[in-house]
Parts: sequence; C-alpha cells; structure tokens
Amino acid sequence: MKIALLGWGSLTWDPASLPIDHNWQTDGPLIFVEFARQSQDGRITAVLTEGGSIVNSLWTTFDTEKIDKIDDAVEALRFRENIFRSNVHKHIGVWQKGDDAPFTIPNIHLWAAVRDIDVIVWTNLPPKFNGVERLATPEEIVSYIKELWRSNNIKTQQKVEQYFRRAPKQIYTTIRHNVEKQFGWYPDNQFSISCKTVQTLDDCIEQSKKEKGNSMDVKVYVMAAIGLFLIFEPIKHVLKIYGLSSVVITLGYCLLALVLSEISSRGKQK
Repeated sequence: MKIALLGWGSLTWDPASLPIDHNWQTDGPLIFVEFARQSQDGRITAVLTEGGSIVNSLWTTFDTEKIDKIDDAVEALRFRENIFRSNVHKHIGVWQKGDDAPFTIPNIHLWAAVRDIDVIVWTNLPPKFNGVERLATPEEIVSYIKELWRSNNIKTQQKVEQYFRRAPKQIYTTIRHNVEKQFGWYPDNQFSISCKTVQTLDDCIEQSKKEKGNSMDVKVYVMAAIGLFLIFEPIKHVLKIYGLSSVVITLGYCLLALVLSEISSRGKQK
C-alpha cells in the first residue's frame, strides 16, 4: 500500500520522528491554505481552510517498511502533531481510493490516480485566532505581529518570523503577501532582522528595506561594469573585426541606460 503525506508548513523542514521519505516533492495536489492558525507558542501557522489561497502542496511517502497500514500512518502523524486521540477524526485528514475529494483539496483523486497512490493523510487543524476557531483577516495578523513588537515579546516574534521565512516558497497566500510587504519576511533570505539590535518596528522595516536595497546594488554594479566593458574602445575594435560591433555595442548602451533608469527611480523614491 502506497501512503502519501501532504505538507505545507513545518512538517516539510521538521518532520521529527515521522518515518517518511524526506525528499519532499513540490507537485502535490492543489490545496486551499492560509497562515491562519495562532498556535499555543504564538506562531501563525499555515492550515487548510476554504477561505485560503489555492496553491500546490508538497508531498512525500511513508517508509513502507515501517508504515503499511492507514491506522499506523494516522498515529504517526498524530504523535508528531501532538493531537489528542479524541480529536484524530477531526484533525487528521485521510483520503482513500474511491472517496470524494474534500473541498480544500479539490483534485486529490485525480492527483493520486496519476501517481498510483492508495491513501493520503494530512494535518487538518482548523484556523484559529485569539482562542476562536475562525479565519483572521490579513490586517488582524499584521496587527498581531506589530503588537508583539510593541510589547517587546522577542521570543514569540522570532518564532513567528522563523515560521514565515521557512515555509515553502510555493505556499504563497494573501496573508503571507501582506506580512512580506509589511515586515520584509521573505523566504530563504540571508538576512534576518533581530529584535535584539532593532529598537522599534519602524526601524526594523527600514532596515529590512535597506538590506533588500543592498542586494539590488550588486545587480546594478554588475550591469554597469558589463555595459562599460562592451563600449570600451579596444573591445569595440575587436568586435568590429568579427562583425559584431553594432549589436554588442548597442547592448552595452542598453545596459547603461537600465543602470541610469534604476538610479533615477531610486532618487525619486528617496
């Protein structure tokens, strides 16, 4: 029996003791998902919800030598997610061949048929905000994060930031878009704004913009260098011999024009 596991959040980077193939695939079935569950430790985690954005999930399979029954797969996921046994039927999703597709995973049956998968399991925790099972608005999530800053709740803020940054890039939702826009918490960035060194939320956002601008500076410098190189007289002479001068020199001037345009646009933003 081939049993697949779907993921879109921390399972993909921290499966703990789950007996799975750790090579997560990015072409999972479509899911309706949103960063909409306020966990006990304060993180805002991604969960399936009818009001979410539709994206491809990630998936992997269970180790058939250790998991070959549906109940075993469900129990392994329940243990990892720390779900009460009394809530398993609500908070662990299970699909088998012949079942209807749940609304939040609309093409699950077609997807499974193509890959010859017999059973699919997933975490089915509901949205939750301020202790109530409901879908928070993007504005509420942004306000919640800002309040963490205002209250100097460094530990929780860092957990929230880490989750947004580590969530797979393809899990791109409305709330994630708003959080990236407000705080610069992009996935896989090399820089991270530390609450220990930044005094206020406005300082954090400003520093994030500067860091992002620095990465753009490198691209501008490279374009300028290539452009100047291509219109340098000795280079023009060599290119003329091979009949390439007009095309390549035009390219050089175009690159310099792009550089000037970028510099001009930055000047206007300031």
